[in-house]
Amino acid sequence: MFETKTHVCENGIVSLQQPHIRPINRGKRPVATEFGQKLHLSVVDGYTFPEKTSWNNFNEGCDLQTAAENYHRRFGVYPEAILADRIYQTRANHSYCAELGIHLSGPALGRKRAKAEKKEQRQMLRDSGERNAIEGRCGNLKRKFGLELIFCKLYECAKIEVALNILAMNTAYRLCRWLMQFCYFFKIKFVFQ
Repeated sequence: MFETKTHVCENGIVSLQQPHIRPINRGKRPVATEFGQKLHLSVVDGYTFPEKTSWNNFNEGCDLQTAAENYHRRFGVYPEAILADRIYQTRANHSYCAELGIHLSGPALGRKRAKAEKKEQRQMLRDSGERNAIEGRCGNLKRKFGLELIFCKLYECAKIEVALNILAMNTAYRLCRWLMQFCYFFKIKFVFQ
């Protein structure tokens, strides 16, 4: 940096104990910069699957096709619908989903129409409500399952620890589902706290 007269150091070491950690500028309040893994997750039938993890910043919008192919590899069919954030609304992703007959949620590309049809508005509202599940999973992973407490010194160990946190969360959700079905079947009042 001294010789090149710059203030930017590409892949600079932030921690001597964990040299793979990189700062990720999110621009969100109260902390604009975060440290830790960036996760690309998908939720299928209540179960969370890790699609991609990285210690560097990346654009998730480029990984929609890979996630759809992973779904096809896991379940043998392509998904009927992909409920995705605005970052996934690219021409390449729209054409890919249209080619395979997958409904990609969100507004149409291009200029906004003066008035959208009621049916489209209801569908977009329903999709956004269902898509909130993934945001809740990220928060639960951080608060309840210790995702923010990863202190592994090796890159691969940290990835394994994230996978174990996701496994624990999936197991807990499955157990809760089973308990709810059991209580409903036997007409037992059961309250989760």
